[in-house]
Formats: sequence, C-alpha cells, structure tokens
Amino acid sequence: MNYKDAFYKTVHDTPGGCEALAVRMGYTAGLLRNKANPNSTTNVLTMDDASRVMELTEDYAVLHALAYRAEHAAIDV
Repeated sequence: MNYKDAFYKTVHDTPGGCEALAVRMGYTAGLLRNKANPNSTTNVLTMDDASRVMELTEDYAVLHALAYRAEHAAIDV
C-alpha cells in the first residue's frame, strides 16, 4: 500500500470517520476528505497532515508505507 492510500484508509477508518477526525484537526470534513483523496490536485496531503493524523489516531500505516517504499522498517521503541 502506498502512503496516499494508507492516509485515505486511516482517515476513513478512524472511529467517527472523516467528519470526527476533521473536527479534531480543525479542518472541515470536505477539506480533510480532499486531502485524503489520492486523486485530488486541489488540497494536497502534507507531511504535517500525515503526522497529525498519526498522532491523533495512533495508526501508523502511513509511516510504514513510507518506510516500505524506502526499503526500511519502522518499529516501536
């Protein structure tokens, strides 16, 4: 899975879905949905967005996808 797909899955699988997570991030649901859409060219995903989502959800699929692409591994310390 690539990092954009991992971000999409994390955003939509979190309890309460995209709407609840958007409130916690200070975004509108539409903005977060667009950032999570891998095909969006208007509202693009930033590393800050990915980091905040991982912190809030404790889901590190994005980190693992990035590590895998770089032929590395991410482990808990």
